[in-house]
Amino acid sequence: MISIEEALAVSQERITDCGSEIVMDFTDLIARGEDSGFSRKEVLVAISALTACELSSLPDVPRIH
Repeated sequence: MISIEEALAVSQERITDCGSEIVMDFTDLIARGEDSGFSRKEVLVAISALTACELSSLPDVPRIH
């Protein structure tokens, strides 16, 4: 039987695979922010803040192993 700790772990391989799937959308999102007049730094900080908010709403935030 899998432990709760193991169930909450996210493998680096899955994170890498996911990144490969979304990299174009991510790049496009940054470009749209820049096209709207924001600096790359502003866009990335905004994305980071939104990501932190999303992660904080998860009841069982996974960790990378």
